[in-house]
Amino acid sequence: MNGEPLPDAIVSFYPQEARKNPSMGTTDSNGKYVLRFTSDKSGAIQGSYVVRIAARKDVEKERQVRKPVVPAMYNKDSILRVDVKGTSNTFDFDLIKE
Repeated sequence: MNGEPLPDAIVSFYPQEARKNPSMGTTDSNGKYVLRFTSDKSGAIQGSYVVRIAARKDVEKERQVRKPVVPAMYNKDSILRVDVKGTSNTFDFDLIKE
């Protein structure tokens, strides 16, 4: 975020086609993540996705009134969209927090 890795963030790819399951992963200390479709399958099915990113701190303290680590435009009101194609995809997100 703001040019720095966001460790321990939850990256979720929600399919725009509602009948499909989301893929999720958690960032490491370098901000890298690997999506999991199921417990034994990595990746995401081909298609269009809305991407939501949440800091674990935001998820754990969801019920407390506080300013979230990740702005809503990358989480619940996400503007992030990707199209997964083929067998190998890399998506990097440069999040800006004002």
